Amino acid sequence: MGLRGTPLWEAAQPPRERDFRRGFAERSVVSVLHWTVDMRVSWMLLAFSLTACAAATDDGEPLPDPVIREPTDAGVDGEVKADDPKPMPIDAGVEPGTPDAMDEPEDPPEPTYWDVVLVDGDIDSTDPEDDSWDSLSDPDPFVQVIAGDCFSLGESSTIEDSLTPNFGDEVVLAAHPSDCLESGGLLFWVFDSDAVSDDFICELTDCPLTPTGQTLECYVERGTEGSQGTNAACAIRYKIVPAQ
Repeated sequence: MGLRGTPLWEAAQPPRERDFRRGFAERSVVSVLHWTVDMRVSWMLLAFSLTACAAATDDGEPLPDPVIREPTDAGVDGEVKADDPKPMPIDAGVEPGTPDAMDEPEDPPEPTYWDVVLVDGDIDSTDPEDDSWDSLSDPDPFVQVIAGDCFSLGESSTIEDSLTPNFGDEVVLAAHPSDCLESGGLLFWVFDSDAVSDDFICELTDCPLTPTGQTLECYVERGTEGSQGTNAACAIRYKIVPAQ
């Protein structure tokens, strides 16, 4: 040993090299101490974690499933288990999980049935050629009606010698389905009843169907062409009422 307790091998070295070796030795010792402390802390944390897990499962029950919180339609968090399917919205009258349940067509409404009722009419005083209808007398009119695309044909009674026939609410077409009326409307033919052959008076087309239950009117001007010939001026008033 040299003076002041310095080892001889160290005292014999130059001062700069001696200081360098001393500092290196001190740093090495400090590094070893730090590593030892870190390892001890790591082992302590691992042992604490294992102990906590063992304590949580000592009762033999499995850990609960994780819970996922999802927003609901009302904006309030709801609880849904991770292994459960996402709940489906439930609508009144529709079973959940039924494919295309909301797309099923509804049954068409049952057709309604209507009567066509003749009220009265007006007829031109002469035929389209300005001749009298029946040898200086008025015509004997009767009416035929065709309803819609079903081509149902009805015919009224004959009113003798009248330019203003009153049919007295006569039902000329009974219990006719509404879909037939709506598909093609009403067509009226008015004839003058004669012993040999009936004379054409007028044809009324595109006659209104509504409002039901009220008196409606269909009119044609003199000199227009119909399917049966040239029209005389005439009008027919009628009603469409629920079938009796």
